[in-house]
Amino acid sequence: MLLTSATRRSCPTARSLGPDPLPLQSLGRARRPGMDLALRLASPAVRTLSTTNPRLSIVDSGLKTRKVQLRERPVSATYFTGNVGYNDLLVGVNALVHRHIHALNHPVLSDTDATTRLMFELDKLKQQGLSVKDAPKEIYKQFTEPFLDRKELGIRYDLKLREGQYHNLLMRLHWLLSLDPKPAEVRTYLRPFMARSMDKTVAAIPEAELDDEGRTYALGRRKEAQARVWLVEGEGHIIINGRPLADYFVGAVPREAVIHPFEKTRSLGQYNVWCKVRGSGTTGQSEAIALAIARALARHTPEFKETLAADNGLKRDPRMVERKKTGQPKARKKYTWVKR
Repeated sequence: MLLTSATRRSCPTARSLGPDPLPLQSLGRARRPGMDLALRLASPAVRTLSTTNPRLSIVDSGLKTRKVQLRERPVSATYFTGNVGYNDLLVGVNALVHRHIHALNHPVLSDTDATTRLMFELDKLKQQGLSVKDAPKEIYKQFTEPFLDRKELGIRYDLKLREGQYHNLLMRLHWLLSLDPKPAEVRTYLRPFMARSMDKTVAAIPEAELDDEGRTYALGRRKEAQARVWLVEGEGHIIINGRPLADYFVGAVPREAVIHPFEKTRSLGQYNVWCKVRGSGTTGQSEAIALAIARALARHTPEFKETLAADNGLKRDPRMVERKKTGQPKARKKYTWVKR
């Protein structure tokens, strides 16, 4: 509150405050940046601020309104780039790649897989300082065949892609396509980019088949052995007929057969297994348990189904023990022929 000279003469307390302060106009060059607006708002004239809409209105005593348009915040982080749509796609692909980089660094696909061989060939070209355009026709066809061509991709996402940008995007999509098993979010993201002939590669995954306690049940057979398995998420314990795996199977071969489905899907130590098995011998029982575990994994985590099916882990081995023949000591063995 500013005190006038008359008020100071009539009020003893006001006289003790010292001389009159400098008028606002005498501040001159002493004002700091932004101080004009603060001084105007502090003057006796009426000032109002409107905060109900994005425009800031300053109304002075002369009823003159000055509107200041506030800048809208860009929706995308790539707003100031030259090609917003293309860079948004790259951001989305890179985010998925970083979330699943551990699987890309440790692939489970064999060297004979088409996608893996293609990635190896592209790496060789990169080491030689060549681009995808310099690749042989067969490799270039494998590179572009799974996805929409450049024109269709541009129409779908309403953007213009240069050839180099198209190849750069396809390279990252191939990284996601090489994942095995493919997580649900990767399948969902890849589906709009895939050509019609490749839709089955990223088909939707069915929901898990779980009971009220989160368990999955499966049955497996091999020779005369029959195994029933209950699988649930846990710490990796495997109990067979009430005994741990290491106690039930002494040899290393049957143990490896039992845990093979977990190794194939990189899920070793993530599930607890409780199994009841009967019949046959060590080999038959171990392979029956492995089949039951693979089927239970495919039902509990449908993402694993494609990987297990490619390894023939979901089908029963139909081979049985061949019967003994009459006149022979065993199924194939013959007695020594004696001339006389």
